[in-house]
Amino acid sequence: MSQRKVTLAINNIRKSIVFLKTKDSRVFDKTLKTLGVYKPVYERSYSYGIYRLSDVEKRIDDLGEIYDHNGDRLISLSRNIREICKKYPGWNQLNTSTTSIAPKKQPIKGAKQSLHDRTINKISSRAHDCCLCLTLSELSKISEKDFISLMKAEFKNVTGHKLEGSRTKSWRDEYRQFVNVFIPIFRRYDRNILNFHIIFELKLPLELTNLDSGNYVFADAVIVGDDGVVVFEFKQLDSSTIKYDAKQALKYMHRLRYHKISSRQHERYTYIVYTKETDSQVYCYDNKRDFWYGNPRGVARDLCTQYFDNDVPCEEIEEWFSAGFWKKRKKY
Repeated sequence: MSQRKVTLAINNIRKSIVFLKTKDSRVFDKTLKTLGVYKPVYERSYSYGIYRLSDVEKRIDDLGEIYDHNGDRLISLSRNIREICKKYPGWNQLNTSTTSIAPKKQPIKGAKQSLHDRTINKISSRAHDCCLCLTLSELSKISEKDFISLMKAEFKNVTGHKLEGSRTKSWRDEYRQFVNVFIPIFRRYDRNILNFHIIFELKLPLELTNLDSGNYVFADAVIVGDDGVVVFEFKQLDSSTIKYDAKQALKYMHRLRYHKISSRQHERYTYIVYTKETDSQVYCYDNKRDFWYGNPRGVARDLCTQYFDNDVPCEEIEEWFSAGFWKKRKKY
């Protein structure tokens, strides 16, 4: 009986997707929450890395396995997607057997996706205006090779730039610092810290007075919490260059102050991480209480008490991504 429910639900989802493609393809870029899906349904989907209708379409052949062959949960998802269809004329044709259904993809020889592949697919589905978004826990479980592959897969689409070898080298260093230094310190202090999301190469508008200019800057890494963000700028140097690096690091937080969610949050910190610095102390730069610099070990320890003690993980990371920016008023 359960398998029958799964098959029925997936077939109905297929029909709805085909129907919506003919009516309004823009809905595929919207989050399930934005489309009016009930909270228990979209929360369940989000936990599987399914945030948009486009994610449902991409992973439709794996929905049974993703939902652990739970027919009732899939039927709930199917019914909610059907409700989206009802906003368009002709939706009642979905009740007939004549609706064309997209051809099912042929499974790759060797059958089931491995746990590793499912994890990678789940992480890659979150890439939105960034190269990579995942929890610290997920970061600790993927290999350096996986990390670089995921970053490379999105880099050109997100930045429009040609990938240079020096950037890949920087990514490797960032991965090693987080996995070998930051995460072990976070885990010892409080394992719940690993539920925070971290975003790599976050796309931010260069011109806040003209958000449509097509010019952007990209932050090395940003941790997003429910009440704040932490921006990281990594330098494979010691801290002797701080006065030259400060302006670059501060511009990312300046832009996040105009982010429609971040602007309302209270905890905002910028850290320059000097991976060649031997001094394990962190230092406040230019008397700015929320701008610090130091080596990876010192920064990690400082974060535990300065930031993580005052914030909790963001449960709606997709909503944070899609919020957008307020436009800064021009001075005349």
